[in-house]
Amino acid sequence: MLVLPKAPDTGHWTPQRRSALVLRIIRGETSVAEAARAHGLTPSEIDDWQRRFVRGATDALCDDRPAAAGPSVRANWRFGVVFLAILAIWLGFRVAYWNGYYVEDAPGYVTDAIYLALGNYHARDYITGLNVGTYVPVALPLKLLGKSEVALGVWPLFCSLVGVLSLAGAAGMLFGRRFGLLAALLYATYPGDVFFSTVVMPDAIQAGWLALSVFLVVFGYAGAPRWTSWSVAGGGIAMGVCNLIRGNGPILLPVGLCAVVVFAWLRRCERVRAIINGTVVYLTAWVIVQIGEGVAYLWADGDVLHRFHVVNRHYGTVQSIPSGG
Repeated sequence: MLVLPKAPDTGHWTPQRRSALVLRIIRGETSVAEAARAHGLTPSEIDDWQRRFVRGATDALCDDRPAAAGPSVRANWRFGVVFLAILAIWLGFRVAYWNGYYVEDAPGYVTDAIYLALGNYHARDYITGLNVGTYVPVALPLKLLGKSEVALGVWPLFCSLVGVLSLAGAAGMLFGRRFGLLAALLYATYPGDVFFSTVVMPDAIQAGWLALSVFLVVFGYAGAPRWTSWSVAGGGIAMGVCNLIRGNGPILLPVGLCAVVVFAWLRRCERVRAIINGTVVYLTAWVIVQIGEGVAYLWADGDVLHRFHVVNRHYGTVQSIPSGG
């Protein structure tokens, strides 16, 4: 027989005391009206506790799979050793193929970062200057370490590591720890990331934040329900940062939205509501980042639509493209 806890009279309605009162109502030992009178509460308060109690129980029972036993100490030790080995491979590849001051697009980003480190703050009026997420964070290590290839590599290396950890975490939560290790190894040895993760260019930097966005969505729906909205919002913010790194955020945005729809659907509980809520939260967080960028440009240049005007000035509108013939 299930033994239910009694509500201790502590004078403070802790979560344990609330759940105990709700359980008494469910068992029929008291009613909402009686409990409200006895404890000086309103019926609406108790009704709200009951709704949240049932919602939490429903979320806990959404997954039909039986709870698996946790891994043994030996298994955890092996996992840790393999994961550290993969991180060593990740770092070794990047040291061996270090690019540093790359002579193609990197000089423009490096120059902008140096000017920023020297205190020259102004809105750039050319296309690559809009990619503030690529070069602005580089100013800090330049300020601290001076102009060196190590300082230039700190930000792209950090973003590459974020990508490795994010992809490993997402795959591990979805398919198990072995698949997480496989995902980490594939990311660590991917030639494109090996090449670009030591140079100030958007490629590896944006890839890391894209992986982080997807991971946060997966974590939101695979973890505890109380963290879902916060984690999905974090995914939207990470996707917004992708747009600051390289202005193709609207192209990548559907990737994050698809992740929200898929994992909200797999959650099985209140699918339509979960999809709508997740989509709204994700999009809202993404828009907040874009608004923040506009406010920053308003402060720096007096033009909240600075990005749009620069792109329009350099690339023009569709109507401005002369017809052939």
